[in-house]
Amino acid sequence: MVKVENINGFSVVTFPNANRINVGNIGDFKDKVTAIITPTSKVILDLTGITYIDSSGFGMLLSFLRTSKTNESKLMFCCIMPEVMSLVNLLQLHTVFDICSSREDCLAHA
Repeated sequence: MVKVENINGFSVVTFPNANRINVGNIGDFKDKVTAIITPTSKVILDLTGITYIDSSGFGMLLSFLRTSKTNESKLMFCCIMPEVMSLVNLLQLHTVFDICSSREDCLAHA
């Protein structure tokens, strides 16, 4: 399940009731999130509570990034749990994703 809140012109996406993003659940997330990444939109993916992302999940996040670049949209990530951040760093995705520590930091950074 995906929850979307509008805060100060941003669509803030959370994944309540999920602690993993993997091949088993990306189908639930991908279409819903891709639909909100429209031309000039501003999207924050809040990963609070997500403790594991597999290769399919990272592929989905990269797909969101491609869609946002194509649409000239802003895509930011926040609240990445330490377990996931270690994978982000290992995969060197911290160099391609716009990552902030909190929603407030994303809103101030944009």
